[in-house]
Amino acid sequence: MIFIDSNILIDALSDGQIWRDWPVARLTELSLDNRLVINQVGFAEVAPGVGGVESFRGWLAAFDIEYEPMDE
Repeated sequence: MIFIDSNILIDALSDGQIWRDWPVARLTELSLDNRLVINQVGFAEVAPGVGGVESFRGWLAAFDIEYEPMDE
């Protein structure tokens, strides 16, 4: 399992951002052999900037990134 930091997601979601290609390529590559996850902190940091919860869930699904909440 690889935890994906919100900064990687923000760069990957940015249009015209100079760093976009690298995180998109890495997420694609890593998703082939690994379970990628994000927790509620990363979700809350990124989802509002991409049109809300449903839009962000669709984007996560495209990269096979799963939501896994933290417990204590």
